[in-house]
Amino acid sequence: MDAVADIVAPEATDSFYNSSAFFNASLKLAHRFFSLPSRALARLRRLDDISMDLHDPAYHPAYSTTNGNGQRRSRASVHDGPPIPGMWGFLTSGYFVGLFIMAFVLNRIQNIVVPPRRPPGFRIHRNQFGLRDRHLSWHQLVMATFFPVDFSSTFSRMLFRVPSMYLLGKAVVLWAALLLQAQQGSAITEVSWLQPLGAWAASKKMEDVCWYTFLSACIALCIGTLTTGLEGLNMNDTSPFNLFAFAFQLYVCSAAHNLSQKETEAPSRPDVHVIITIMLPLIQLTIMHCLEVKHRWTQYRLIVSSAIGVFALTHFHYVVWLSPPAYPLTTFAARVVESIMLLVVAFTVGLNALTQLLLTGSLSRPLFGHSAILPRADEDFNVALFRLGTASMDATAVAGLGNEVGGVASTPGLSAALARSDVVRGELELDRTGVTALSSAYELHGAARRVRKGFANEIVSVKAKGAKTDVWMNTVLNVAWQRHFGTFLLSVWRAATRVLALCAAWLRGSPGTGGRERSPSVVVLDEPVVSATSRSASGAGDDPYARFLRGEPVSDDDEDFEPSGLRGLRETSPATPTSLSDSDSEGEDEDRDGQEDENRGEQAQLYADLSTTASQAASAPLLLAHMTDISSSPLTRRGYRRLVSGARRTDEHEEWDEFVLERRRTKRAAVEARGEDAFAEHTRNCVICTVEPRDIICWPCR
Repeated sequence: MDAVADIVAPEATDSFYNSSAFFNASLKLAHRFFSLPSRALARLRRLDDISMDLHDPAYHPAYSTTNGNGQRRSRASVHDGPPIPGMWGFLTSGYFVGLFIMAFVLNRIQNIVVPPRRPPGFRIHRNQFGLRDRHLSWHQLVMATFFPVDFSSTFSRMLFRVPSMYLLGKAVVLWAALLLQAQQGSAITEVSWLQPLGAWAASKKMEDVCWYTFLSACIALCIGTLTTGLEGLNMNDTSPFNLFAFAFQLYVCSAAHNLSQKETEAPSRPDVHVIITIMLPLIQLTIMHCLEVKHRWTQYRLIVSSAIGVFALTHFHYVVWLSPPAYPLTTFAARVVESIMLLVVAFTVGLNALTQLLLTGSLSRPLFGHSAILPRADEDFNVALFRLGTASMDATAVAGLGNEVGGVASTPGLSAALARSDVVRGELELDRTGVTALSSAYELHGAARRVRKGFANEIVSVKAKGAKTDVWMNTVLNVAWQRHFGTFLLSVWRAATRVLALCAAWLRGSPGTGGRERSPSVVVLDEPVVSATSRSASGAGDDPYARFLRGEPVSDDDEDFEPSGLRGLRETSPATPTSLSDSDSEGEDEDRDGQEDENRGEQAQLYADLSTTASQAASAPLLLAHMTDISSSPLTRRGYRRLVSGARRTDEHEEWDEFVLERRRTKRAAVEARGEDAFAEHTRNCVICTVEPRDIICWPCR
């Protein structure tokens, strides 16, 4: 037995060793395989660490720092702080992961949360009415008491937004305390009732403050999108939010003030201007989120966003031109673009106003050309600014109303026709969420416009409108801002090409469009009516279309017939010697003249038909014909022509029509003599003869 045990023991040891070696090798392979993503992320972060190690202390960073006690560091000590982190660290941070989660959540909310077609009042009334007729259990009664929720009420929308409003308000208060701490001689350390707030803000790390602000903004955007989807409101790009830029700005602010911080030191604080650039979009998001509580408050969106946008531009130019610290690079490009846009709009408006004041003495025309491009009350400041900038650049293009036509002859007799009112019907635009735009009907009396109300406001055109971009794209990436910026760049490119073409034409010596004198657009004639006899002698060779516009009778018999050969002989003098080539050219001219005469005759016939149709289009003779017609059948076009002309045709078609009418009268008289209703449901007649009952639905009785 001992010998057998001695033999089995080494074999068991070898098998155990082999299995443990295989297990260890598998564990190492799995560890290396699963550590590849983390190693790749660590190497990406190492790129930022290397760039920060190579940072020269002689250069000043974009941010000057202030400690938690409110003591601001001097410019000489700013270089001790770390530089701005790079993009690789942001791509591997929690902010970037949060952006992906936000994009997914907002996309699902937009595509899934759609209210039913029936209004909420009907659903609530049906639910309350059903509680009276049914015996429900206690949990069904509880559910029926609270659901469904009426999102048309202000209380329900307020209740849903209370958590997000609390988070945003807390973030705004925290950043306001940091702003007070960053100033020299801060009031937060001098006022007694503000000292607890200052102590609470001083104990917070910048990393925690920035991450809390990012989470608050994400929760507010999700709740806002969810509630607007439940309400069935239109989710468009009138108020976009660039969450990507906001997250990157928070990441830079947190990383730049936490990498070199020691445990014994107080938490460092960013510069005052950095805090202001972060607080402005946060305050705008908070106010916009509160304005969504009531539908009537959305009309203040443009006022609030314009005030914050103007303050941001003022702060930008103050820091760039007057303040020693550098402006944060995270929002520098956006402020430059907005400044250029505002400059273009201001220059266009000022030039237009100066032109009107110098020429007319008053501002008689719109400063932007058309009221459709003016900003709406529920629109964002950036969207309105880009649209006005694009319209200002397109003002130099010969397009739309700027594409002027030639002179138009107008007689005093046309003043009554111009004074009549033209009715413009209303239009309606729909998308998947409901009505997006509604234009009421109105009447045009010259330049005046009178809106029609009540039943006179008729909607005759309904347009289907698709969303240009998704909600998650407008929220995370602010695609609306980029799209309007691309439109502005396209208008700038078109204006630049027009200027270059004009300069090239001037260098070539060819006359441009700028030196051409503009002819008067409307020429008023003294004589309201020009007779055809007075025109026949002097204007016999006028174009038939011009004569048709003047109201003269157009006919191909106005001129005497003259053969083309005799005309050529008359035009050619007999004393002039002609050659063979001259005779050939004369033959070609004669053929061309004959073709022109033929074309002129066809044009005259067409314009004469138009004139005849227009003159006979009055409704009074047609109404009189219907009143004087004694036949029992409806008046047809053939009968109307026969009645007007007074002649009766005796062909086969007329005889057949008379036979059909006589047969109809006989059948109808027989039915009425029996006392039956000729229009009863069981006596539906044939659609062809209108007399015999219909036996087969799909085919006539004949």
